[in-house]
Amino acid sequence: MIHSRKTKTTFAVHVVAVLSILLVAAKASAQEPPRIQLYGGYSLLHPNLPDFDSDPAVSRTVETLLGNLSGWNSGITVGLTRSFGVTADFSGYYKNMNTTVDGSRFDANLRAYTFLFGPQFQKNGEQLRPFVRALFGVAHGSAKATVDGESGEGTKSVFAASIGGGLDVKVADRVAIRAAQLDYYPFRTSEGGGLTFNNFRFSTGVVFYLR
Repeated sequence: MIHSRKTKTTFAVHVVAVLSILLVAAKASAQEPPRIQLYGGYSLLHPNLPDFDSDPAVSRTVETLLGNLSGWNSGITVGLTRSFGVTADFSGYYKNMNTTVDGSRFDANLRAYTFLFGPQFQKNGEQLRPFVRALFGVAHGSAKATVDGESGEGTKSVFAASIGGGLDVKVADRVAIRAAQLDYYPFRTSEGGGLTFNNFRFSTGVVFYLR
C-alpha cells in the first residue's frame, strides 16, 4: 500500500514537471519574434530637386510642377536575431502631368522604381514594434514627354538609398499595421558633376508575420 502511494506520488510529480516544461516552452515560443515579415502598402514620394540649371528658379519651377508622386512600397525582412534582420525593399511611383508652360502645352508620364537592401533593427514589443533601417540600391526612372506635339522619352538608373524608420502596431497574432514609415530617400547621379536628389518618402500599410 505504501509502495502504491509512493508510485502514484512520483507519477504525479513527473506529470506536473512535464506540464510545467511544456507551458514554459510554449510561452517562450509565443514571445519569440517572427523570423519573416512581409509588408506592403501606400507610399508618397516628395522629390527635392538639386539646382541643375544656372538659374535656381528653374529647378524650383520644375519641382513645383512635379509635386508629390503616389505609389506603393513593399518588401520582406528576414530576422537573423531577436532584434536584427535583413530587408529587401521595393517601391514604385507614378506621375502624369498635363499643363501649360510659357504658352506651350506640356504632357508628361513619369515612372520611378527602387530596389533596396540592407539591415533593419526592430524592438519587438508585445504590441508596439518600432524599427530603424538603412537600405541601399538602385533607382530606375523613365519619362515620356510631349511639348506642343513633339515627343521624347528616356530612361535612367542611379544610386538610391533609404534611411529612416517607422512603427508597426500588432493587431493580431500574425498581422500588424504599419502606422507610419518616414525615410530620407536620396537619389544620386554622376551627371552634371554629381547631383543629389534629397527626397523624402512616407509609407503606411500592412505587415504579415510568417513563423
